[in-house]
Amino acid sequence: MLLNLAFLPTHTRNHNQILLNGYQLLIIMTKLFPLVFRCQATGDLIGYAGISSISVLNRSGEYFILIGNKQYWGKGIATEVTKRITDYGFKTLGLHRIELTAFVNNQSAIRAYAKAGYKHEGIKRQSGYRNGQFLDKVQMATLCHEWLAISEEV
Repeated sequence: MLLNLAFLPTHTRNHNQILLNGYQLLIIMTKLFPLVFRCQATGDLIGYAGISSISVLNRSGEYFILIGNKQYWGKGIATEVTKRITDYGFKTLGLHRIELTAFVNNQSAIRAYAKAGYKHEGIKRQSGYRNGQFLDKVQMATLCHEWLAISEEV
């Protein structure tokens, strides 16, 4: 699914809004750089995403996303939001590297990240704890020069 995004000015200096095929996204500019997105038609909160652990010295950060409203799963929103935040991280924040992790059994997320340009780097063994057990996570990342080579698609 192709999603159209447009940055729109708001009344406050530290906020921007994005429209994503009827979904209203609010960007709050901080060192954390979170993004909250909701359905414009219904007002339903869909989820949030952003870049955390931003290191000025290393020019790196860690991407995160949660789409908590399951009715919006499988619609390409995660891939598009990932692309837009990654683009912002490199082109506006000046990052060199953005990384992420996903549980190995979350193949939908891994596919979305790969579609967005992230590359598999390895497995972090038993690095997450869920439902009473330690689980492996996939480590993925993209670098600025890799992103710039494909960012015309965003």
